[in-house]
This record gives sequence, C-alpha cells and structure tokens, in this order.
Amino acid sequence: MAKLFSSLFKDLRALSLSNIEFFQHGTSSTHAKFHQSFVMLFEHLDRGIQPSIEHIAPLLSKYDLSPDTQANGYRSLLKVVHKCCGNLLRLSRYINVNRSSLFFRGNFYSKELEAYVICLGQLRATLYYAQKLVAYSEEGSLFADEDNLEDPVVEKLMEEVECLSQNCFYGRCLGFQFCESMHRPLTTVAVAMASFSEGYLEKTHFKQLTASVVNSGKYLMNPELRAEQIVGVTRTANVEFCKNFWGITESDIMQAVPSLVCPAIKVNEVIHLKPEQLELPAVNSDNPREMVVITPPCAHTGPGPVKVRLMSYEPREGQELRHSRQNPRHRLPMSSSLLIHCHGGGFVAQSSKSHGIYLRQWAKDLNIPILSIDYSLAPEQPFPRALEECFFAYAWALKNCAKLGWTGETLCLAGDSAGGNLMISTAMRAASFGIQIPDGIMAAYPVVLVRYTPSPARILALMDPLLPVGIMMRCLAAYAGISQKFENSIEDEPFEVIEAEEALHEDDIFNYKIKNGVKGDNFSSMTSSCHSIESLDNLDEPDISGVSKRCHSIESLDTMEELDISSQQSSVLEGICADSDDDITVLKRVQHPSESMGEMEELTPDNSEEVLLLSSEEEEDYDIVKPEEVVEPPQEEVKMNGCRLRVSISDGQVHQSQTDQNLSVMDSVAGSLTRSNMSDTKHLLTQDGSVNHGQDPTKSTANHASRPIRHSPSCPEISDTLRYGFSGKFTPQYTKESHRKFSPLQMFRKLPIVKNPYMSPYLAPDEMLKCLPPIKLVACHLDPLLDDSVMFARRLRSLGNQVELHPVDDLPHGFLNFSTASREARLASDICVDKIRQILQLST
Repeated sequence: MAKLFSSLFKDLRALSLSNIEFFQHGTSSTHAKFHQSFVMLFEHLDRGIQPSIEHIAPLLSKYDLSPDTQANGYRSLLKVVHKCCGNLLRLSRYINVNRSSLFFRGNFYSKELEAYVICLGQLRATLYYAQKLVAYSEEGSLFADEDNLEDPVVEKLMEEVECLSQNCFYGRCLGFQFCESMHRPLTTVAVAMASFSEGYLEKTHFKQLTASVVNSGKYLMNPELRAEQIVGVTRTANVEFCKNFWGITESDIMQAVPSLVCPAIKVNEVIHLKPEQLELPAVNSDNPREMVVITPPCAHTGPGPVKVRLMSYEPREGQELRHSRQNPRHRLPMSSSLLIHCHGGGFVAQSSKSHGIYLRQWAKDLNIPILSIDYSLAPEQPFPRALEECFFAYAWALKNCAKLGWTGETLCLAGDSAGGNLMISTAMRAASFGIQIPDGIMAAYPVVLVRYTPSPARILALMDPLLPVGIMMRCLAAYAGISQKFENSIEDEPFEVIEAEEALHEDDIFNYKIKNGVKGDNFSSMTSSCHSIESLDNLDEPDISGVSKRCHSIESLDTMEELDISSQQSSVLEGICADSDDDITVLKRVQHPSESMGEMEELTPDNSEEVLLLSSEEEEDYDIVKPEEVVEPPQEEVKMNGCRLRVSISDGQVHQSQTDQNLSVMDSVAGSLTRSNMSDTKHLLTQDGSVNHGQDPTKSTANHASRPIRHSPSCPEISDTLRYGFSGKFTPQYTKESHRKFSPLQMFRKLPIVKNPYMSPYLAPDEMLKCLPPIKLVACHLDPLLDDSVMFARRLRSLGNQVELHPVDDLPHGFLNFSTASREARLASDICVDKIRQILQLST
C-alpha cells in the first residue's frame, strides 16, 4: 500500500513546488489563494498524510479476513486518501499546464483546489484518530475494546471525531471517493436532501416533493451552501426527517420510475398475514410428530397483521392473485426455490415497494418467487417488533409454501443493511426454535453490531453522502428504543465551525517548539490530545462570513535555529503592493539581487523535504496593515539578516489588520519560506516593537493567552491542546455541536438491549452462531459498515461456519437502490444475484 502512494506523493510534491514558485510572485488575490492552497497541500503530505500512511500500512494485513479477501476499515481510509490525492494530482497538473493561459478560470480552480486541500486536511485528522484507535482495540480487532471505552480519554477522543467538520465532504468534493457513475446520483440525493430539509414538515409527500423541487436550484448552483445545509440537518434533525426524506421513494410519483426502467413482473401481490398461531414440525427431534408453536408478533402494541409482498416474474401454480387485473391462463409449475427478502432503511424507513427497483430485476434474473417483508418501523415500533414480524413471516412461508408457488425445498434469506441484520437474526431464531433453517443467507452491507462502538470504517460516516454519522446514530438509537432520549440529549443550537480565538483558553496555551526537525507524531501522552467538548458550551458565536486570520510573529522564527540545515538561499520580504482589482494588500516574495533564481527551481521530489513550509500558526504577534488604515503612527523598519519588514507601530503594539484577505496573503507568503531562509534568523520582534536578539521565544510569548489568536481558514483550530497529536501545528476543522447532556457512547454502552444477540448478531454466543447456515456477505470497501461484515465473517470462520465475504470497490452503502443509475452498482447487484444462485444451486 505504501508503494502505491510513493509515486503519487512524488508527483504531487513536484507539482506543488512548481505551482508555489509560480503563484508566489502573483499580485492578485486568486494567485494568493492558489499559493496558500499549494503550501497547505505540501504541508499535509509531508508532515501528516505520509507519516500516517507509513504507520498504518504495515498493520493492514492483520485486519483482513484472509490474504485473498483484503478488506478492512484501515484500508478503506487509505483508499479514500488515495482518491483525494489522485484528484489533487489531476487538478494540480491542469493548473500547472494552464495557469498562464488567457482562458484559465483561476477563480473556479482556486476554489476547487482549496476544497480538496481542506478535504485532505480533514482526512489527515481521520488517519490520526484511526492510529489512536489501534491502541484501544484488541490485537487484530477492528472494533474498540469495550473495557477501554470506559476510559474518559477514549470517550473524549470519540467526541472529537464526531465533531470533525464535515462541510468539505458535502460541497465541491461530494462523493469524490466513489466511481464516476455514482457522482450524478449522489449529487441528486444531496441536492434533494438539502432542499427537502426546508419543507419536510409539509403534511403530504406531494407538498414535500414540490418544496424540494422549488429549493433545489440554489443548492445545485452553490455547493458550499448545500454542504452547510446537509451537515446542519443531519446533525440536528430528528429521526422523523430520515423517515420523511427516505419516504419520498414511497410516493406515487417516484413509484412510477421502476415500472419505466425495470422489468415488468406479472405477480406483485401484497398479502396481510393474520396474527394467528402457526404449528411447524420440529427438526432434529426424536419424535417425528413433535410440533413447534409460533406465536404472532406482539411486542409493544400486541398481536397484529404482518404485511408481505409476493413478487414473481411469471405466475406459478398455487399463487393467489387477488389484485391482478386478469387471472393468467398459463402458469409455470411451482418453483423448487424461494427467496425471502428484507429491505434496508436504517430500521426506520422504506419498504418492499421502494426496493422494487432491484427486486424486479432479481425476480427476472432468478426466475423464482420472492417474498419481501414490510416489517414495522422504528421508532414507533423498536426492537424486537421488526424481528418478530420477520420471523413470523418466515414461519408462515414454511407453513404455506404452496400459496407462494413454492414446493418447500430450498430457501434463501436475503437482505441489505438493516434487512441483512434482520435476516441473520431470523435464521438464528429459527435454529433456537428448532424449525427448518434456510439453506443460506445473502446479506449486503449488513449492520451486525447495533452499538456505538468505534471502528476505522465507521469513521467514514463523517464523509458518507448516504449514511452520515448523525443519521446513523439516530437510526441505531431509534431501533434500540432510545430515540426520544437521544433527541432530548441535544439542545437546539446551530452548528458552526469553531475558531481558535473562541475555543482557546489560558490553560490550553501550548508553547510549541520544533525539535531538531523531527516529523510525525512524537507525543506519547494520549490524554494531551483530547479536548473537553463541554468547554465549548459558552463559546461566543464565530464570524462565519469573515474568518479572522492568525497574525504572524517573527518570534517563532527563532526556533528554526535548532534545524541544522545549510543552504545558500535567503529570501527577502519586500514591500506591500496593492491590487487594484480586489483592493487588498499583497506581499510579494522576491529574491535578493545577489541570489540565483534557479536554486528554487532545482528542487526535486527527492530533496523537496528540505523545504519547510510554515503553517499559518507558526508566527503569533505580527501583522501587516494597509497604509490607509493607519492614523499617522510612527514607522520603523526592522532588518533581519537580509530581510526587512516595514511595520506600523503605535503605543508599543503592532497594529492588527481586520482585513481578512490581507492576512490570508500574509499567511501564504510566510508559508513559502524555506528552512534555509530561517536558519540564520537571530533577531526577534518583541511585543513592544523592539528587536529581541537571540532570546528564548517562549519567554517573549508569555502574555499570548490574554490576546486573541488569529489563523488561516485553511487550517482553523479548536484548541492548542489538540496539537499534541498533529505535527506542524496543524489542527483540523471542527464543528461546534449542540451540547449533549451525555454522549452517544454512554447511552449505547449502558443500554443492556444493544447486547441482545438478536439485535447485534456479532455479540451472539458461539452456540447460536454455530447453528447458522452458510452466509455470503457482499460489502463495500467504502462503507461505514464494512468492519461489521469483516469482523462477523472472521468470527464465523473461527467457529467453523461457512462464510464468504465479497467486497466491492468504489460504491457507497445502499448501492442496490442505484442499480438502474450506475453501471458499477448494477454489476454489484449481479454479484448479489450470483451469491443467491450459489445458495439455491440454481443454474445461470
């Protein structure tokens, strides 16, 4: 895996250096944005992404199911990073080739580049948290050890992960990790979700759909607005939003789609099973006449009917066609095989009707009857109602096989997502009751651990367009019966990006120093990396429209004396040039007359690591102001070993500009300084404007805690304490979440029902799992529930069960519903059909 990234990083570094050198001489704001983005890109690769990959890559094989089935959450995270870097490489190449063209759309591509660089920064954070997860998991386990979760440090770590900003994943970079054929469908879903959120309280599906159409235009044209809306609604909306949004597919208008794009089926009957006791013969019993009594579902609301849907491509003998327009004269003989299906939808939404978009194709391809169960949905009917209904429908099918056009011979259970969970639990319950068990189970991307347990794949929920972390938590809470408790734990406050000046406290000040040029994560204290989310409660509301930038300090440059790096280059920061188009102050990095312009150009990817790209937090007390903003202050020129800066000083303080663009440009220029530029620096500018000769910079920053900390929007902060885990003073973007009275980790861990083996099959005793029939799992490499399938397959294999795991590439969770919109999704659906054929021993 590391070799896969080697050439990619080499090309990205080379292109970044070339573009840095080009854009640092520009005088426009667009050039400054390009320059800053490439500086941050280089920093992410050099000091975050590559060290993390080098740490994780050697561990990958021990988390795989087998050498032939290489799939786990850690691999998935690296795949996402590789996709992001690949997009950045293509974008960097295009910019490098066309940057001087008259028709180059600089403003557009600067926004594209900035979006992907921010995305890479957030991925850098996820890799860091994934590394920490390894230490809190048992050897070879993808799930964190429950005993370790009692540690408050781990809980705070999970809260940090949950509060990572998701905006960059739902804007311009939406669905970048998936195959190209999925981009348009996912964009459609994202636009629909954002627009639907404005009118989902309407009482009818028609009004909700109308509101979505009316509001869709602005979210299609403005990806940043779309991202903000999606993140806000998925984190704050209750489970009713999920039910209403996913319920759009149940509307009459949307139901017309399958009939147009899917094969026509001649049998599509809805059957309501009466809540009556059933008697089935016991298997493996000494008494051949022994019968097992199956009672109707009665949890929560008492006995009630169960709705199922019978689908068949051709009518067969015995099938009761009550709703068909005409009784067909020609019927096929009874089928020797039957497929019992259970739909997904997070236990809270959808039905066999909405999943007909692929069930129709299955009915044609398999040419057998399909019985799909419409179980009761949470939160109105939480666990175990849905399981009881699925088991009752299963028993009814065994008892009334002739009515389904089935001989009663071979039987397969199939389900996707939540449906996969229910089908596995149904098979376990059939074995415990002592009745006939199915011949096999095909489960597509199932959830087998209905508990808020961290795993590397579940981190992907931060960026998944179909299963965002907020929605996934609410679905699990609804099925567990704690939906109302979960909603009550969140106060209705807006979500917003946290800025450093609002989250920083005096006790959090960390005097960071670069030690001998060492890179990577060298901090041994896990406690230091955690930041109390409770301390964010009383923070002031940040200014989203104009993010303040961190001021630069010459003092921090003295730390570079510890870097033993020699170079013949030195740079000069000279002058402040005003750009007439944007009316902002721009700093130009120019070469000293005695220097050669060729030395920078001679940097190659092999020696490019000798270039130090300072982040915007490296300097703390110095800022540049526009001349017209200064009211006759005394001027003083500070000289620093060939570098001179003209600053405005008044009352012993360096003036701080409020112009965001000026500071952004200043950040980008400072970020381009090389190590050789800084290695000779010995003069420091103190707070009173005097020059400090060789003093300890930590002494001159003693009063920093009492002053606001400014920063760059490309690298915003939540607290300096978090920097213990991020080298180069990088801190990812976080979201200020509404305060919780208690965390989801606490709620799920303390809830006994989530340990029920029928709710979480992964936690079932060995005796129950050994009774399961052969299972074929179809998972997605980029699915937040991938680790569920991997760990479940590993446990079944350790017990001697027949299990097969087939991971598919570049597809999201729920790909079956996109089988008509994406070629890759259709191929993956065909894989599911092949697995069912293998279980039922059907010919192709």
